[in-house]
Amino acid sequence: MAVGFLLSILSTLLSGFSLSFFVAFVSDWPIPKTVSNGQLVSLVSDPLANNILLITIFVLQHGIMARESVQQPIKSFIPNGSYGAIFVIFSSLCLLLLCLAWVPMHATIWSLMQWKWLVYTIKGINLIAILGLIYIVCLTAPLELLGSQILLNKVFGWKPKKQELVTSGLYSMMRHPMMTCLLLIIWTVPEMTHSHFLLAGALTIYIVFSVIFFEEPKLIAEYGNSYKEYIDTVPRFIPGIRLYGIN
Repeated sequence: MAVGFLLSILSTLLSGFSLSFFVAFVSDWPIPKTVSNGQLVSLVSDPLANNILLITIFVLQHGIMARESVQQPIKSFIPNGSYGAIFVIFSSLCLLLLCLAWVPMHATIWSLMQWKWLVYTIKGINLIAILGLIYIVCLTAPLELLGSQILLNKVFGWKPKKQELVTSGLYSMMRHPMMTCLLLIIWTVPEMTHSHFLLAGALTIYIVFSVIFFEEPKLIAEYGNSYKEYIDTVPRFIPGIRLYGIN
């Protein structure tokens, strides 16, 4: 239990820091290292190859460690309930690696910087999306996302319980508001560089693919007909709009 407790503490701290840093990184906040500015290290010399490699590492880590066939043998020799914390630790490290080793490609695809009112509007949408993401994480399953289950069980005696299907609030307008907020965060910038477009495009494809082929089948298996009826009435990402195969 001591090992699991320490893993839970580490995952909570590491995930909180990595997620906060990623939001600032991808939103091009005025910090030394962002998706479009600053360079610390790189894995390979070519910027495009380096950034594609970082995206590949991030995607493979999530995809491999999320598979039941990978989880089961690992769970057999680690403290009970610790896999979530281990998954979060590796995910956080891969996310930090992506941010810190990302090499900016400064060529601009589009810029709206000459229209100040539009810049402030876009930044306002970005801020709303960030606040929405925080709200949704707190509303649904913050403990799983941070890998904090063992920590709270040890300190407060907290016991996990089955998550009920949420269909109210933002979930009454779209099935995956967390992903919608994340997509808004990565796209709402007044100036789009090649490096930002590469990251935003790759993450968008990954998010849509993961939700359609992994997350929703898992939810259907867990909630059955209730989730199938939910699918029939509520769009996936964009409120009030249905895009065949995507929304």
